[in-house]
Amino acid sequence: MKQTLIANRTNYDAPWAADFLRSLFHPGMKAVILPPIEQEGWASERDAWLAEFGRDSDHRYDMERPLRSYGIREFVWWDGDSLSLEHLFSEIEEADVLVIFGDDPHPCMRMLEDTGLDEAVKQFDGVLIVLSEAAQIITARFGERYEMQEGLGLIQGASLCMHYDESEAQMRKMIHTLETQEPHVLVLSDRSGVYFEEGHIELLGDAFIAEEEDLEELYALIA
Repeated sequence: MKQTLIANRTNYDAPWAADFLRSLFHPGMKAVILPPIEQEGWASERDAWLAEFGRDSDHRYDMERPLRSYGIREFVWWDGDSLSLEHLFSEIEEADVLVIFGDDPHPCMRMLEDTGLDEAVKQFDGVLIVLSEAAQIITARFGERYEMQEGLGLIQGASLCMHYDESEAQMRKMIHTLETQEPHVLVLSDRSGVYFEEGHIELLGDAFIAEEEDLEELYALIA
């Protein structure tokens, strides 16, 4: 599998991740960032997009900040308007890092499929970073019980539990997933991440893997 980092927040330059990730990121790299073009309807409007992700916005600073801490200074942002798809594909081919983020994986996946960027992401040979709930798109399928959607399939046999806070709702969803969908659930709090490369998985921070053999313990936690 391609080099892929998933996390919930832009804190992957914190001590729980930095020692490992310093071997991946270095000065001179170029990063392309794909914001949630369709998220909640506002991003389709140019002025709203600029307010949220424009050059001086807090969101742009926050997204670039961890990569800048590793020495990266070159960033290309796609706003769905000023940069053509043809140009964007070229930028992605030349990039070393590709960042995708969003609070909802469904519009994120639709955007990738509608633009053909899904294939570009699959073929990208740099470091792919996917943040927050958008990370669900790297799995084979994601969603609720009756609204499952096909993902990029970059990882197989596993589901994701993002923003883990030990809630009963999350426990129940993990149980359902392990019993009916996938044999493994990768569980990430807001101070953790998971890195994949060629079959290797590196758990960062307090990330952990829930498996079928953990079902009895999970049931006990919600009893």
